[in-house]
Amino acid sequence: MMNIFALIHTTLYKVGIKIPAKHINKFTVTGFVFLFWVTFLDGYSLITQYKLRKTVNYLKDEKVRYQANLEQAILDRETLRKNKEKYAREKYYMHKENEEVIIIEQNN
Repeated sequence: MMNIFALIHTTLYKVGIKIPAKHINKFTVTGFVFLFWVTFLDGYSLITQYKLRKTVNYLKDEKVRYQANLEQAILDRETLRKNKEKYAREKYYMHKENEEVIIIEQNN
């Protein structure tokens, strides 16, 4: 009967992975099984952790964007409270009869 480690060695050699037979023992096999398990099979696998980290980073970016939008909305609300006519003319281009509205925007 063939030794399990010899079988692993011949299988790896056929695949093209050349590892000396003296390096294939119960510790290396256990280590590779553990790495395989942690990387692919575990509920907290490295792949899952990568996807979760990517999602967290995306959500942080979204939070920053929404906070900027919120600040702009608060400024618009204050402008609307102070002068409704000016706000309507600038944002919605409303005008009175026989009147033209010209908006000049400054680029900083």
